[in-house]
Amino acid sequence: MTNRAVTNRRRLDADVLIVGGGVAGVTLLHALSSAGVDALLIDAHGVGASGASSLPAALLNPHRGRTGRASALDREGLEAVKRLVRDVEVDGYDSGARFEGVMRVASSARQAALWGELTGPLRLTAADIPPHVNAPFGGMLIEEGGWLEPGRFLAALRGAAEARGARVIEHTTVRAVRSGPTLGTISAITDAGTLSAREVVLAPGAYDAAAMRLPLLEHAPGLAATFDLSGTGLHAAADGGARDGGLLLPLAGSVGIAFVGIKAVVSGTAHHGDERDVERLRASAAWFVPALRSAPLTAVWRGVRARRPSGVPVTRRLRSGVTLFGGFGGRGFLCAPLLARRLALRLANGPARAHR
Repeated sequence: MTNRAVTNRRRLDADVLIVGGGVAGVTLLHALSSAGVDALLIDAHGVGASGASSLPAALLNPHRGRTGRASALDREGLEAVKRLVRDVEVDGYDSGARFEGVMRVASSARQAALWGELTGPLRLTAADIPPHVNAPFGGMLIEEGGWLEPGRFLAALRGAAEARGARVIEHTTVRAVRSGPTLGTISAITDAGTLSAREVVLAPGAYDAAAMRLPLLEHAPGLAATFDLSGTGLHAAADGGARDGGLLLPLAGSVGIAFVGIKAVVSGTAHHGDERDVERLRASAAWFVPALRSAPLTAVWRGVRARRPSGVPVTRRLRSGVTLFGGFGGRGFLCAPLLARRLALRLANGPARAHR
């Protein structure tokens, strides 16, 4: 912070107060601490304990959608995630991230031909893909892609941030955000008292966004199911991603499949809110990996993602001293580190001028 930004320092609990302990809030906490900004994060549930941040696995794949084209944001986002992973691992933390590559399977000859025009991904013929993956039209390998375990990743970021002086308050709800008692300060009214800061960043998940009545964000119901692969002869690829035998790379498509040891974590969307969603998810995954058709179901995750109708994450100044940072949908772990770093630099240089 500049000298002007830390006047009346004794009256402040932090220079920047972050509301929300999901991927947006925690990546921002780490970025602010790295920039030397005094930051405090407050969360009603616990860091990474709710919403999409509590998923068992998250794919890191910039080549999304039917066309497979990677946006500039997703490409830059992946590079930012990799830098962040290197940083926290240098600090001695286990990031929970693995960059073994991500495979996509084409659903038609037309799609395979379309993917063949892309620069970057390695085109795969049906013969290049292991026999335990159904891929009659071939696919592509995004060699720079990977996956991470959200809980371990967020714990690493939190640990590194706290080692630099950042602070975290859990199981405390922010009820309102108001102008502070002195010029240029913001007060957050919580169920445990009032906190004051120079800047407040709202980084809500879907449930908190609804409670805060933030009209910029909408809900996207999500679902993930974990299946036991023991007895199938299949297990996760490692150390560069072997593509023969029973080894499996992460798969991205109509559903995402991350292989963790002898477990397969399948993620997608929910439509009904009951067991029909799980069976639909299993059927979709089994089209790619037939062994999943009979694999035992061991766990189910249900949650809601906050996103914008446009699909573009939001970093927007709501009013003086208050910024909204969120709406990542299913791209939080791919894009939040990049946008958090940009926002942290703006906050570190004085009043935020973050608009999108």
